[in-house]
Amino acid sequence: MSLLKAHKGSKMTKNRQSRMDKAVKSFKRKEKRKNKIKFSTDFMPIDLVHDPSNFSEKLFFKLRKSNDRYEVKLLMMRLISRMIGRHQLMILQFYPHLIRYL
Repeated sequence: MSLLKAHKGSKMTKNRQSRMDKAVKSFKRKEKRKNKIKFSTDFMPIDLVHDPSNFSEKLFFKLRKSNDRYEVKLLMMRLISRMIGRHQLMILQFYPHLIRYL
């Protein structure tokens, strides 16, 4: 059954009908692929960390004592904040430290 069965106006030719069916199939295929890709990108290495709380705290204390470049510190803060958000951790000292860089 065609998508445009109730088409009013000009007559739906076979060529136009086949182009329409191909477009609908192509759209459905793209949607299916998009859903597959979305599912596979939900996997993150952050989820595989054995002890996220301990890892985040150690990384934070290393951040506080480091004399690294500004970009490196920002990357460390980014990783810590992602760990806190993903695993719902409580590292209260992180927030005042983060405010210094805003």
